Amino acid sequence: MQTLLTLEVRWFESGKIPQVIEKWFTTACPGELSRGVEEREDQYFYTPGCECLNLKLREGKLELKWRQTQLEIDSFQDSNWQGRVERWLKWSYQDSISENLIQLLGTGDQPIVKIGKKRRQRYYQDVECELTQLTFDQYQSWWSLGFEMEETQTLGRTHFQEVVSKMIKSYPETAFDIVNSNAYPSWLLEQVFSSHLQDKSNY
Repeated sequence: MQTLLTLEVRWFESGKIPQVIEKWFTTACPGELSRGVEEREDQYFYTPGCECLNLKLREGKLELKWRQTQLEIDSFQDSNWQGRVERWLKWSYQDSISENLIQLLGTGDQPIVKIGKKRRQRYYQDVECELTQLTFDQYQSWWSLGFEMEETQTLGRTHFQEVVSKMIKSYPETAFDIVNSNAYPSWLLEQVFSSHLQDKSNY
């Protein structure tokens, strides 16, 4: 089992990634660009009313994230951006999970939702930036821009804020504000599971 303590901030928008944003990310955003587009499908388990817990299957392996701290709202240097910087503890189990356990976790009113992801990443001064296209329920599309850094004794919040501020300086569109800033559990509960459960209740 692997354990990581991370600092993260993320924003979500509905629809497909605008071309101007894709161009910025691949040509102008600082940092080393990953090779190609990572495409996969993650399965998320329903955690009703709990925005501090994220439980998912990624390529058959279980990942659990627990929000340790929701830090105050950040206004990043020299920009109009605002976001919720959060501290997360992540456990990754390297062994594949049995189908019996998957069925047990998703029984009754605890649905499992599949989220398709197409993701590109950049790495700059120990901070990972990712631009991700998200799809669910066949026709629902959202996209996300997120920043993440492993927190250590020598790399903390100040470094994270400074690097994120540098990376977003060249962003070509209107700055993201606090309304768009959520972690995955909040977005899933508000936009994905709420729709999924509503559709289920209509049958």
